[in-house]
Amino acid sequence: MRLRLSQYLRQSASVMGKNNRNQRERVMRKIVICDDNSAILKELKSQVIQCIEEPVQVEVFSEPEEMKRYIQSGARVDILLLDIILEDEDGIMLAKEIRDGWPDIRIVFITGYLEQAKRVFLAGPVYFLIKPISQENLKQVLENVLLEMKKDEKQYITLQTKNGIYKVDLKEIFYIESRIRVLMIHTDRVIETVYMKMDDLAEMLPNTYLRVHKSFLVNMDRICHFSSKDVELENDERIPVSRTCYKEAKIRFLEYCGNRLME
Repeated sequence: MRLRLSQYLRQSASVMGKNNRNQRERVMRKIVICDDNSAILKELKSQVIQCIEEPVQVEVFSEPEEMKRYIQSGARVDILLLDIILEDEDGIMLAKEIRDGWPDIRIVFITGYLEQAKRVFLAGPVYFLIKPISQENLKQVLENVLLEMKKDEKQYITLQTKNGIYKVDLKEIFYIESRIRVLMIHTDRVIETVYMKMDDLAEMLPNTYLRVHKSFLVNMDRICHFSSKDVELENDERIPVSRTCYKEAKIRFLEYCGNRLME
C-alpha cells in the first residue's frame, strides 16, 4: 500500500520517538588504544573488554600515524586511551590535535611517569591512568567516562523532519508549538517542522520542559518571567499560559527554580 509523504514522516517520527529512549543502550561503544608497547596493547584490550559491561568494540594501534588515519577516515571513536610517551610523537600534543579536530572523543592518558601529569591539561579535560594499570582503576575511569558521555547524550534527541533526520540540541530549544498536524521546534538558529504528536515528543524530553498550554511546551531554562497569562523567554517572545495548565505549570516551575537554587 502506498503512503503519502506526510503519512510516512509521521510514522517515522512516531517510531523514532518510541525508540529514541532505548537507542543509546543499543549503540556499541568504540574504544581506541594507542601505545607503542605491543604487550601493553594486548593486555589493555583484554582489560577493557572485561571492564565494560555494555557492548564494546576495541581497536589497538602501536603507530600514532596509523591511529590518526583511522580517526581521520571518519570512524567513530568514543574513548581514546593514549600513551603520553610515544616513540616518535608527543602524546600530549597528539591529544591536543585530536581534541581540536574531534572534541567529542574522550581522552584517557596512560603513563608510567608521574611528572607528566602537569602537562596533560594542555590537551584540555582528560582522565589519567598510571602504569602499571590495575583492573580496578581502569574500570573506575571507564565507568566515569561512560557516565559523562551518557549525561551529554541526554542533551540531544533525534527526530525525523521534512528535510531529513534532525539532531536537536535540547539546550537550544526555546519552545515547541503544535499547529494542527505538525510541531514547530523553535531554537536559537532555526524553526524545524516535525510530524508527530505533542504528547509523543513530550515523553522524549527531560523534565526541564513545561506544558503551559495545550499547544505549547516551553524550555524552563529559557524562561525569564512566569505569570498567569504568559511566560516571557530569553528571546523576548511571550508564550500564552492556559487556565487549565496554569496551576500545575506554576507548581512545576517553582520546584524547578528551587532545585536550581540548591545546585
